[in-house]
Amino acid sequence: MVKIVFWNTEGGTEAAPIKAKRSKRRYKAVRRSNQLSIERHAGESSDRRFTRSLTKRSRKRKADDMEPSPEERLSKASSRELKNLRTELWAEQKRIAMRNKAILLETLPYGVRKCDHVFFCEVVSNHLHAQSSIDGQITPMLKCYSYYNNGTSTPLSNDDLTGGPKTRIPKYVMIDGTKFYFWHAPSGDGAKKGKVVANVFRILCDFNEPFVLFGDLNADPEQLVQQGLDWDNIIPPEYKGGTRISGRTLDYAITNAPREGAICRRLFPFTVGFDIKIRTGSDHMPMVLEY
Repeated sequence: MVKIVFWNTEGGTEAAPIKAKRSKRRYKAVRRSNQLSIERHAGESSDRRFTRSLTKRSRKRKADDMEPSPEERLSKASSRELKNLRTELWAEQKRIAMRNKAILLETLPYGVRKCDHVFFCEVVSNHLHAQSSIDGQITPMLKCYSYYNNGTSTPLSNDDLTGGPKTRIPKYVMIDGTKFYFWHAPSGDGAKKGKVVANVFRILCDFNEPFVLFGDLNADPEQLVQQGLDWDNIIPPEYKGGTRISGRTLDYAITNAPREGAICRRLFPFTVGFDIKIRTGSDHMPMVLEY
């Protein structure tokens, strides 16, 4: 069985450790600023002691556009305290996210158990292991793919997909007689309906070769079924909850050669929603494909 890890890194760069340190310094600065604010306004009355759970509830109320009840209206001191706590909470989440992203970018190519193949997309073009542009051209900071075979950076190939997308072309490697196409599919109205992915799937089927197309497909499995694909051709994630912070399932695989036992799962199974951002530093969860 082939085991693959793939991930939309959203700007993966070798400078990730530097960015993580900057986020840490930013968090410390925010904490110090809040401490100084508390000292400066010592003695002012406050309605209540604010906690992080109260901060999150307040943020949700604002998002839902709900009018607070009279007992929830805040004094000036309490409003300032709440604002400071929100800023500190955001800075801490950013610090943790950037630290985790740096760790994953460094360790995933070498540290996944019994996994010889690791694919990244949306790494910047000046990354040491950027192999080819997602959009077919190389310019500074352009989004690229990276592929590691047994921890070694390895080039990717691509086919001429006549009738397919002119940019965002899938890249492949041949493993045990099967072509594994890694793809960051285009986004947009057509892609959201699964049309682009379904079209590329049919083009690849015309090659009459076994293949697996996987990555950030920018379409839910149900949308591909609406475009004519069979469920047998889709390898969706094992667990519900989505692979992106929005809750949508966008990172998975499709194939013209269904295989019993093939699975696609999140690297961190019980991490969903915004926790994906904190755990990985990306909007997308790293995925594991076993085929």
